[in-house]
Amino acid sequence: FTPSETRYNGGLVLRYLSKRFFFSILLSVLAMTTFVAMIDGLEMMRRFGGVESINGFYIILLMLYKLPALMLEVFPFCILLASLICFSALAKSHELIAIRSSGVPARHFLLGPLMLCMILGLVDVFAISPASALLNDKYQRAENTLFPGSAEGILTEGGSIWLKQSEKERYEMLIYADKLEDRGRNLHKVSVFRFAPDGRFIRRMDADQMSLVAGRWEMQNVIMLEPDKPSERLNRFVLPTSLTLETIQNSFASPDSLSIYSLPEFIRSLKAVGFPSEEHQLHFYKLLAKPAFIMAMFLLGIPFALHFSRQRGVGTMVLIGLVFGFCFYFFSNFVGAYSLSGRLNLLVAAWAPAGIAILLALALFLHYREE
Repeated sequence: FTPSETRYNGGLVLRYLSKRFFFSILLSVLAMTTFVAMIDGLEMMRRFGGVESINGFYIILLMLYKLPALMLEVFPFCILLASLICFSALAKSHELIAIRSSGVPARHFLLGPLMLCMILGLVDVFAISPASALLNDKYQRAENTLFPGSAEGILTEGGSIWLKQSEKERYEMLIYADKLEDRGRNLHKVSVFRFAPDGRFIRRMDADQMSLVAGRWEMQNVIMLEPDKPSERLNRFVLPTSLTLETIQNSFASPDSLSIYSLPEFIRSLKAVGFPSEEHQLHFYKLLAKPAFIMAMFLLGIPFALHFSRQRGVGTMVLIGLVFGFCFYFFSNFVGAYSLSGRLNLLVAAWAPAGIAILLALALFLHYREE
């Protein structure tokens, strides 16, 4: 062969392997997303089935809102399954034997699929993930409407907040606070606007301080205003509520409902107001680490596919992929929870699963001599 023919054939092999791998990814994504969506759909029907105001079509719409988020959740493990299925099939059909007999090492013919994983990871983070966040935000808003007792919050540039609280068939409240302390448990310079379920204004209450204590707001130095009544001053007033501190913190957009482009600014806003931002920071770092994690899942599946494919069937390869996928999924969640408790750096927790998977994959390559 001339040098030009060698380069051409090498490019042809890379394109062929990348094409086969891409179709395996599509098959894995379709199968895994369908499986997870069915489980989530059953849970959603159980949860929303008792709500008289919605029908089956609305539940399907809510499922479609959550579908992209579910797909992105299982995508790294789909890469692992696709690598096992694709390359074990190529080995069984002796196509990889033909490639290797020409003297091409594994690190060369795997370059095309590896680059495909990197491209898909970048598209996942910077294109698909923002669209998924938008749809997930719509789902959470619909859920808050269907289940009153939750809250929706807005952070202002000056560091103050607006909080909307709904109590089922009882009343709605708008809460404004100029300053927060103790991660949102104590509010200062507060104004509370209370409305009837039909939207009729009931009263306004201004207080120097309002604290959340076990199912109630305790207000200090209160000025109460009601329609057609003189103002009233109270040293203390107790306002029942179903909100918890966690509900209030989550009301200002969960991490899954924010795109990678808006997360940094939102994290700065949370810090300025006084709310904890660790969960949003961890989510942001995990998004940045996702392309590396996707590539690690690909590398992790290849040694098993190349080494065991002649002795074991595709079903065994899929089982191995599921075991490794679930192990890394639970490990990632465990490390994330450990970091949120303050015992591990958030950046380390986000990148640790990808780094460990890559090191394990390299160790397997060296062990099985798949250089």
